[in-house]
Amino acid sequence: MQINIALEGKYENHFIVWALDFPGCFGYGADEQEAIIHFPQDFLAYQNWINFKAGAHSWVRDIKDFDIRLVERFNNYYVNDQNQGKLISSWFQNDQKPLSHVEIEQALEILKWSRKDFMDLWNSIPPAAMNINFPAERWTIAEIFKHVANAEWWYLDRLGQAKNKRNELPQHPLDKLAVVRENLVEILPEYEDIEWVQKVEGEIWSPRKLVRRSIWHEKDHLVHIQKLISLL
Repeated sequence: MQINIALEGKYENHFIVWALDFPGCFGYGADEQEAIIHFPQDFLAYQNWINFKAGAHSWVRDIKDFDIRLVERFNNYYVNDQNQGKLISSWFQNDQKPLSHVEIEQALEILKWSRKDFMDLWNSIPPAAMNINFPAERWTIAEIFKHVANAEWWYLDRLGQAKNKRNELPQHPLDKLAVVRENLVEILPEYEDIEWVQKVEGEIWSPRKLVRRSIWHEKDHLVHIQKLISLL
């Protein structure tokens, strides 16, 4: 089987490899070569996670031998100065493809499983650790949870689909996460087989990019928080 990948760089001083047909499957590298070379391991970890969550209904269980093919790349850039400007992040031609019914159903499952992992992580953290300021970290752990909700709201807003204004969202991280995720899950089925592309503040967005970024961001910060907990 051939797995099409796309390369994004740089994002926070590393490169991201995206499996274009497998939302939530991505990997990192300090440079392009490292990201691509490491990707087969990233895919196997993703496959194991889907298999564990979906059981007999896994749609990746039967993938045994696969080749990877780099089909797209995007170099992130800043509008205006890097310190004061806005980062324009990856847009791939693949992002323009409408989401099929099956893809939306799979995305909703992945979002459900990822959120369960995220909530299990929250419940495992001692309350006293939530507001520790870690050296060289922008946020506390509680603020990272809130950041994930804020980012997901921002993704929805790029498509004009945020039901609430940002200042109307609950302040507690768990409540904010729940309200925004409910919004995302509600609107996704509306984009079945619809080609929708919109440019907002210099960056191009689509339903497929919304799915790609939303799943990635939560899974990325789950690992981020786990690393912080290991420092306690």
